[in-house]
Amino acid sequence: MVGWLLLFSFLLAALFIYLGTGGEDLAQTSAIGIAAAVAFVLVALYAISTRGGHDGHFRLRRFLVPILLAAGVGAWMYLSPNLDIAAWLQRAGASKPADDMSGLERRGLKSVMIRRDAQGQFTARGSANGTPIDLLIDTGASTVLLRQSDAERAGIDTTSLDYSVPIQTANGQHNAAAVRLRSLAIGAVRIDDVEALVAQPGSLNENLLGMSFLRRLRSYEISGDFMTLRE
Repeated sequence: MVGWLLLFSFLLAALFIYLGTGGEDLAQTSAIGIAAAVAFVLVALYAISTRGGHDGHFRLRRFLVPILLAAGVGAWMYLSPNLDIAAWLQRAGASKPADDMSGLERRGLKSVMIRRDAQGQFTARGSANGTPIDLLIDTGASTVLLRQSDAERAGIDTTSLDYSVPIQTANGQHNAAAVRLRSLAIGAVRIDDVEALVAQPGSLNENLLGMSFLRRLRSYEISGDFMTLRE
């Protein structure tokens, strides 16, 4: 029993440290040391009380257990009164290193989580034909739409394109040319042979990740400030 309580107090103290500092500077929150010290003192008292069998020790044990639990709950509420568990879990998932594969990824099912930017949009760093590009995720766009400069960097010969497909952009009505990308990837999520359009020069401010990519995913969803793409 003592061993389990010691383990619990250690984990509780570690949790206080993480929640109180965001995993950064431990000196920023003095309450962390107090909370951890209280937890260890209570556990130590409980351990001492178990070394004997007379009535005094029994009464001490009986009161220390609820006190320990109350101290843990109180410290949690004090250090994180506005903690959003769902958002914290999402942030933890979003900050996962690229080489840390989840259970789904180990089974060949890949996913990527994208955070909403300051403008309220989802912008992803991806690659077209292996060339890094930035794309604005637009579920209202029927297809992937690329700026001509980025299409050229991705190896597309824009001089032979037929700009005959009418498109509506933030800059007005323009034309684009139909192409197919060998591959388009966002993080670990990759789709091959993707239908796309290349906009005429000066007609598009940013590349759009449209439905010709999104509809070929296993799923995509928005939850709070995060969008998750699953291959």
